[in-house]
Amino acid sequence: MSFNRLRFVVPFALAAVALGVTACAPDDSAPTPTVTVTAPGEEATTATSEPMGESIEPMTETSEPESAPTEPSTPAETIGPNDESGVVDVTVAGDQGILALQHSGTVPTGTAGPTNQKLIAGPGGCFALTNEGKPQLLVFPADATFVLQEGKPSATIAGTEHLVGRQFSVATTAVLKTSVAGIPERCTQGSADTVLVVN
Repeated sequence: MSFNRLRFVVPFALAAVALGVTACAPDDSAPTPTVTVTAPGEEATTATSEPMGESIEPMTETSEPESAPTEPSTPAETIGPNDESGVVDVTVAGDQGILALQHSGTVPTGTAGPTNQKLIAGPGGCFALTNEGKPQLLVFPADATFVLQEGKPSATIAGTEHLVGRQFSVATTAVLKTSVAGIPERCTQGSADTVLVVN
């Protein structure tokens, strides 16, 4: 290459490097570009472009985790006083001789009582059912009627008369005697631990 041509190429290369440095701002992470020009009989000339500006890191958007929806609390189920205690209140019909126990509320929850047992005047003169073992006191509904003084003792339920000494086939529910309030003390002596409530 002739010297005159080299003189033309060197200024042009330096001008191109300067133009590139002015127009572009390289990223800090990119390597610094270097241009080396060597002419015959001259030392190598190195042009280095200085980085301009600082690199801008991309912003990352963070989203906060959504809290799980809370379910509404379920109110506690209300239990009536009679449902929890299970006490059966009874009244007594008659004051001498035969006594009849009556209950004016709903029939309590319990196991089914025995069927086809004999109706008797049990311990203390209270109506009871017996077959084997201790007699079970009988509690009648509020609308039952009785013959207690004259004639043969009987109990009439829903229009049907049940005489003492006969089989009693009406459905009953057995409950513990300790859960029945109002039984005369004289009737509790010698009777079974369960009482039969007529359904």
